[in-house]
Amino acid sequence: MTNTKLHGYERVSADRYFTLEANRLIPALCRHVGISGKVHEPAAGAGHMSDELRRINGVTEVIETDIAPDWSAPSVTQMPIEALDGSINPDWVVNNLPFADQDRLMTHLLAIYPYARHAYLVRAAYLAPAKREGLIHTNPRFAGSIVISKRPRWIENSKGSPAVDYCFVVFGGQGFSAAPKLAFENGPAVDFWGDV
Repeated sequence: MTNTKLHGYERVSADRYFTLEANRLIPALCRHVGISGKVHEPAAGAGHMSDELRRINGVTEVIETDIAPDWSAPSVTQMPIEALDGSINPDWVVNNLPFADQDRLMTHLLAIYPYARHAYLVRAAYLAPAKREGLIHTNPRFAGSIVISKRPRWIENSKGSPAVDYCFVVFGGQGFSAAPKLAFENGPAVDFWGDV
């Protein structure tokens, strides 16, 4: 099905679907993975996720970059993900990457930030395809997923979301290796690292 059939909206150009419900999604993520230190949001858009990340106790700095920052977010630096070289050296990478390039961009970010922990908001169906064997299925850094129980709203002033479920995929830093864990937005807290 296309988005038009699901909700009557044209697809937003350049995949600029802002994380409008970051005020619900980031606390759900943090509850299970304990975000702290320096955080990089590499496709920050209008800064919805960054605003919520700054509210977390223990987060010392949030660095926002995007290929085409939204005019309303002056804190976002224009920088394509492909141009990032690892020099930001964050403790965490947290993002809702553009749908069309998720695999390529996620692979690049995991490579340039090998010691950081990573969390990416993706469609729940993202996990299963065989083409993600190396990125997800056999990747020792893949720590698990956090299922979002209520579908996020992506379009300003809309009444709901299309029939697509979402989750965060979570990765540990280099050297991390454990059986992947599964958590739910409103379920009991799950300790992904043993230090939360």
